[in-house]
Amino acid sequence: TATATATSATAATVLCAQPVQLLEDLGWLWRLPTVSQRQWGRPRIRVQVVANNRGASLERLLSSLLAAEYWGDTVDLTMVLESGTSPAHQQVLQLAHMFAWPFGSKAIRRRVAPGGPVAAVLESWYPADPHHEYAVILEDDISVSPHWYSFAKFALLRYRYAADPEGGAFGGKVGCGRDTTAQACARLMGISLYSPRINELVAGYPTVNYNMAFGGGDYAHVPYLSPVPCSWGFVFFPEHWRALVQFAQPSVAGAATAA
Repeated sequence: TATATATSATAATVLCAQPVQLLEDLGWLWRLPTVSQRQWGRPRIRVQVVANNRGASLERLLSSLLAAEYWGDTVDLTMVLESGTSPAHQQVLQLAHMFAWPFGSKAIRRRVAPGGPVAAVLESWYPADPHHEYAVILEDDISVSPHWYSFAKFALLRYRYAADPEGGAFGGKVGCGRDTTAQACARLMGISLYSPRINELVAGYPTVNYNMAFGGGDYAHVPYLSPVPCSWGFVFFPEHWRALVQFAQPSVAGAATAA
């Protein structure tokens, strides 16, 4: 194994032992400031899978999650299943029971009454730790890259855990876009795992490519800030998710009552 080390302010050492054959995939680790590396074990990312009655696509998603690299972290999985008695719903339930998840605990939550996708997503997670628990929420019609967790972990450490206690917030070096203040990063709601290809806020849903808007070339694959959250795979930050649930609760509860 190869061992990456980072010395903390208290002289403790963070060890991140990884197989040598994965060193090429760890290039992102060296791009983190030392103060972020010290926080390696602090953020915890949960996987919340929201499924209805699509067994084949759910199996594809679960297979892609198994193929990802988690760097020795404990990643708990919860499957939130829609209510239903059809053969398709039973197939999904059987698949959930049979699925083995080796990276952490696995839990199954089955709704007692149909509530629709909006309620299913909003009810899929509520952070127990208001500061360091994160969740990626995945619907059953997508699949993830083998590097999704690496990107999510890098972005969290880079933009959430880079406050330098000696040099001030982010030390004037690490920030969000051109703004290097802690307040700027505090406005981040989460990390999108997908660059939108349609504009859901405009009638007709026109296609877009925000990466190419930066001129392409070396900028065609860089992360960027967007005021529009993406619903196809995202890591939400706990304080913003709590606020979103509180904001949406009256309307979701009203819809359920009307139904």
